[in-house]
Amino acid sequence: MPDPARGEFRRRDLPSPAGDAASFRLSLLCDVATRQVEDPEFWGWGSANTICVDRSSKFEVVPMMPADDDDVFSPDDMEAYDLDKLAAARGQEGEGVEGMDVPAEREATDLGTGLEGFAKEDLSRGAEVERPLGGEELGDTESLDPENLNAESPSNNAEEFNVFLQKLPGMRLGMECVRLEGEVVVQNVAEGMVVGEWNSKNPDKIVKVGDIVRAVNQLSPTDTQSMLAELRNAVVLNLRFERGPRDLSKAKENNEDPPSLIKPSGGDLIRMAQRKLMEEQNQQRAHAMQDVTRSGATEALPRPTWQAASEWTLDGRVCEEVPFLSVYGYKATDKHNWDKGHPMPSIQMSVDEHVEQAGNTWYLVQCSLRFVPGGEDGTGPEEHLEWKAPRRLHHLRTDLHDRMKYFMEEDFYAKVFGETPFARHGGLPGTTARLRVWLERLAQAINQKEVPPEAAALVLLFFHAPLPSHVETPPASVDMKPARQSALVFTV
Repeated sequence: MPDPARGEFRRRDLPSPAGDAASFRLSLLCDVATRQVEDPEFWGWGSANTICVDRSSKFEVVPMMPADDDDVFSPDDMEAYDLDKLAAARGQEGEGVEGMDVPAEREATDLGTGLEGFAKEDLSRGAEVERPLGGEELGDTESLDPENLNAESPSNNAEEFNVFLQKLPGMRLGMECVRLEGEVVVQNVAEGMVVGEWNSKNPDKIVKVGDIVRAVNQLSPTDTQSMLAELRNAVVLNLRFERGPRDLSKAKENNEDPPSLIKPSGGDLIRMAQRKLMEEQNQQRAHAMQDVTRSGATEALPRPTWQAASEWTLDGRVCEEVPFLSVYGYKATDKHNWDKGHPMPSIQMSVDEHVEQAGNTWYLVQCSLRFVPGGEDGTGPEEHLEWKAPRRLHHLRTDLHDRMKYFMEEDFYAKVFGETPFARHGGLPGTTARLRVWLERLAQAINQKEVPPEAAALVLLFFHAPLPSHVETPPASVDMKPARQSALVFTV
C-alpha cells in the first residue's frame, strides 16, 4: 500500500492528467523539499516521477523519466522548465517526455509530506490542503511561511567567531534567542550575566543582537529545538556565531503574546515577586562564589562579595554528567558507570590553611587536575589545571559530603571512607587535618573509579573547575529538559 508519509501516491490519489498543466498540478502547503513518487505505473509515464517545490512555495507534480530510477528533480531544477510548456509537450495521454534534457544525480529529501490523516477525496483536483493541526512540529513555528521555504543559505563570506562559556550552577546565560526562518538569532544580551561577562572581556568577539547561532556543542544547526535546550541545560558551551544583523521585527510581531484574560490575584503577585527576588539572590551568590574561587583568597574582595558567597549553595539540578565530564578528559557510559577502557585523569585535592572573611572561616582547598584531551584515542597535549577554591565548612558538608553519601550506598560509603571520617561540626581543632585526609581519599576514589561518574561531576562543579585551554564539548542529551515550545526562549 502506498504510504503518504513517504510520498507514495497512486493515480487515484492525485488529479487526472488530462488537459492542461493546471489539471495535473497538486498544490500543497508543506515543508518538504522533494519527494519521489514511487509508482512505476503512475500515469504511464515511466519508472519515476517527482514532486518538487517551485519558487512560489507550491508543489508541482512533474512527470519525468530520469536517466535512471534513482535520479530525481530538486527545487533548483524548476527554473529550467516551464510547466505549461511541459503540459503542452506531453500531448496525448500516455506519451512520455524522453526528449527533454533531465538533470541527473539528484537526491530526494527524506521528510514527511504533511498529508498524514487526510482522506483521498481531500486530494481532489486543484485543492489546496492545509497542514493538519496538532501534528508533529517538524521545524520552527515559521517553517510554513513561503519566505522561509526559500530562505537563502548563509553566505560563505559571513564573519564567524567562536565563544566558549561556562555557566556554573545558579548562573544565567543572559542571552535571549528567537527562532527566525529556521535559525536561532540573538534578540537580547543582558549585562552582568555569563554572556555579558564574555563581552566585557572579549571586545573582538562581542555577541550582539542579530547574531546567528550557527553551532551549539556540535549539535546540528538545523535542529533549533535541541540547540535551545542545550543552551539552557549545558554547563560548558562551545558556540559558533555568525555576525548578523537579522531583522527581528517580524519575530517580535509573530511572538507577541495575547493579553491575558485572567488578572493575577494579590497572592499571585506576591509569590511572583518572592520568586523573582529569590532568583536574583541565588544568581548574586553564584557570581560571588565564582569571584571568590577565581581570586583564590589572594585578591582583596569587598566584604559584600564574601557575605554573598558564604550563603551560596550548589544548585540541585547539577548538569548532564557525561558530556560535562568529557570536557575534562573523563569518559563514562552514563552517570553511574565509567568507560573501563579509557584512562582516567588524575585529580588531587588538599587543604592546608584557612582564612577569616566576613565573619566566617574559609578553608582554602588546593585542586589539581591532569588529563589528556583529544578524543577517543587519548592523543594530544596534556592539560594541567590548578586552582584554589575557598569553601566554608558548611559548603563542604552540605553540598559535597552529604551529596556524596547520597550517590553511594551507606555500606559502600563506609567501605570507601570508613577510615577517613569527615570533619566534626563547629570547626573544632583538627578540622583542617580531617578535611585534608577526607579530600585526599575522595580524589583517590575518583582516580580509581571507586565512585560513580556523577560523584566526579559533582566535585568539578562544586570546586568550580576552570575550563581547559582546548574545549571539546559533545552535545548533551536533550531529553532531560527540552526547550519550551514557544518560539521565544530566554536561556536560563
